[in-house]
Amino acid sequence: MKTLSILALVLVACGGTTIDNTGDAGGDGSSNKDSASGFDGGGRVPKNHRASATTCPAGRGSEESQIPDAGGNLGSCSSDSDCTQGTNGRCTWSNGGAHILSCTYDQCGADSDCTGTVCVCRADSSSTDVNFCGSSKSGCRVDADCGAGGYCSPSESSDTFCFSADSAYFCHTSSDECIDDADCGADGSCNFDPTAKHWKCGSLCSPPPP
Repeated sequence: MKTLSILALVLVACGGTTIDNTGDAGGDGSSNKDSASGFDGGGRVPKNHRASATTCPAGRGSEESQIPDAGGNLGSCSSDSDCTQGTNGRCTWSNGGAHILSCTYDQCGADSDCTGTVCVCRADSSSTDVNFCGSSKSGCRVDADCGAGGYCSPSESSDTFCFSADSAYFCHTSSDECIDDADCGADGSCNFDPTAKHWKCGSLCSPPPP
């Protein structure tokens, strides 16, 4: 027994620790360490990942109470009842800051309503946001698409001006330079870079045209 105790102390002193990488974010059982950047994800699970497909809230909030009663409003509608050309039609203010009213509709309620992409859901049934089909450039829908132990996370979509951020989904890789926004310091944005083919710090949003 004394011999075994001495051996155990030697192993600890030499760093003989067993590391379980089965839950890392590499999707292939490897460490999230990039030899060039020196980043080591430490086998962390991404804070935002899609374990399974979900059904979006069927209900949707309304902005009618914010529409002035007086006439003269700019736009194509004046109440929700004017919006009958799609699902969950609502008369909403435009996102550009100008007070222009227009009808908006849900594009989907589940992934099956989209062609090969994720249905990005509003937060809850009180939100006036629309459910919409994400970027066609997405590389996955759910974690299982990324292999055993893999994770499918939302990223900014490089094919928009990011009016709707986090609309593309990609698998984490063993070459990732970040896993979550917290890894990016002042930049604060961890996204999948389609050129580098892995996750990196930095925004992919392009500025809108002048």
